[in-house]
Amino acid sequence: MPVPRTLARVGQESLTRQHAFVSRSADPVGWLDVGEDGELGVYGSPEALRRLAAALSIAADAADELEHADGTARAVA
Repeated sequence: MPVPRTLARVGQESLTRQHAFVSRSADPVGWLDVGEDGELGVYGSPEALRRLAAALSIAADAADELEHADGTARAVA
């Protein structure tokens, strides 16, 4: 079954709240809420969340490379 795509802008001011629990099947689960009202929620196994964190770090590094020293963005062709 297709899963709908969800977009949420994350800014410097975005609140984050972390939770952890044990699922009904006795698996550890991490949970992250982003936004004042939890507009975005992400959960999964510790390994899956670490993989997501690594991908987010790579995306942030790529965005950093688009920035001039003065903080303005470079145009990308």
